[in-house]
Amino acid sequence: MVWFAEEEMKGYEFATRHGHHRRLILEEEGTEIMRTRLWAAEQARARHGVGKEELLAANRFLFEQWANWERDGRPLIAGAYKTIAAQGVRLACLTANVTVEEYKAIVGHAGGYVKPIIDVIWPNWASEQRDDVRHVLTSYRCEDSLLRADFSDQLVDQFLDFIEANGLHGFYWRFDSFNHHSFKGNDYSNRGTEG
Repeated sequence: MVWFAEEEMKGYEFATRHGHHRRLILEEEGTEIMRTRLWAAEQARARHGVGKEELLAANRFLFEQWANWERDGRPLIAGAYKTIAAQGVRLACLTANVTVEEYKAIVGHAGGYVKPIIDVIWPNWASEQRDDVRHVLTSYRCEDSLLRADFSDQLVDQFLDFIEANGLHGFYWRFDSFNHHSFKGNDYSNRGTEG
């Protein structure tokens, strides 16, 4: 996995050698990057004699280790496993010629989580934020809520569909920030509420 990651990075740097500033990758650069990734995946498979089953076993091991360290509250070690696992998933997908969604179904559950382990390690941020916003907005209907509004499920869904259809995901960042600072807060922001 590490050899594959290094070769893939060399291919990326070679394909985008015109500059390392932020920009859109040209179509021919994207084609070259994918060609290099496929070459590196095939070379890694052939060089180390690994197939789909060995990669699946290695990735499952990495997922389990990530879960153990994450549960133990060791984010740096868990992050290292996550970094290597990301390359393992990419290598496995290229070797087996499957998408990440298809590979997620192959991997299934690991680490004692209810959700598929790939969704736990790499959650879909937009989907989670949508669920959080939906939950908060519909909670304003409760009799005992501090702020009252009669947002129907349909109205909330139409609003969130509008957000996503127009690429306004920044709203989710602002909403999350507002909720975090309002309800979770910190000692400094809470000082402003004292009389």
